[in-house]
Amino acid sequence: MARMTIIVLLYAGWMAAHYIASHVYVKLCVPLTMYGALMSPFMAASAQCVGIRWAITTGGSNICTMWSLLGLWVAENVIVNR
Repeated sequence: MARMTIIVLLYAGWMAAHYIASHVYVKLCVPLTMYGALMSPFMAASAQCVGIRWAITTGGSNICTMWSLLGLWVAENVIVNR
């Protein structure tokens, strides 16, 4: 049961990181103003925007991987417990 708790916490953590990073990126790196449009090419290369993009892409990738693993686990249990 402790193993399942860790897995659920990891999934929830990546979901939260992905969700928060997506919203923070819009606020900090591409604000919806004329100034934001002009500064966007410069902000995209800044350290904080690169880090936030990493959290978005890695978080999304990990969420997809966890769904795949869940599907494999369910399929294995259905086939094995037939």
